Amino acid sequence: MINNYLKNNYAKYFTHYLIKNFASSLFSIFIPIYLYANGFSLFQYGIFYLVQESVNLCFTFILYKKVHSWGIRNPTIIAVLAQIVLISLTYYYLNSTYTFLLILAFFRGIHDSFYWGTHGLFIVHLSGKKTGYFLGKWYFLTTIFQTAIVSVSRYIFDTSSPFWLVIISILFYGLSILPLIKIR
Repeated sequence: MINNYLKNNYAKYFTHYLIKNFASSLFSIFIPIYLYANGFSLFQYGIFYLVQESVNLCFTFILYKKVHSWGIRNPTIIAVLAQIVLISLTYYYLNSTYTFLLILAFFRGIHDSFYWGTHGLFIVHLSGKKTGYFLGKWYFLTTIFQTAIVSVSRYIFDTSSPFWLVIISILFYGLSILPLIKIR
């Protein structure tokens, strides 16, 4: 059973998870379209994913060796900050050179390895009879928010510029860090 101390930390983590996924759903679904519309070829996009997954793989090995001394909070905050840098670079400094593409892929790989690696370890530490109910509740809420936000982000994208999606995403990414700071 999840005692109150753990339940409180898990609730803080999943509050972060909910807000972060809200931010991700706003802009991330448009990144492939945005890159393609701004001069990136499908080949370059393939290179982006190849480099991203290579960076992800390398840092995942480093992370699993260090996560017990770093804790869950710090790598997760680094992942969110890497995502903010990625979104900012994508919107403000976009150019179709391979150097820029590698920089974007590097930040996305850092995000993926640090975020999903620590998320997996955090979930593994849950135990007890009520774990399924607890996780189910949080994933249900996250799924509802992600489903709803797709139409909201499409509306913002259609009626204004991607600038507002970027600003709103960065705002929510920043807000998602607040519950993490309170985790012990």
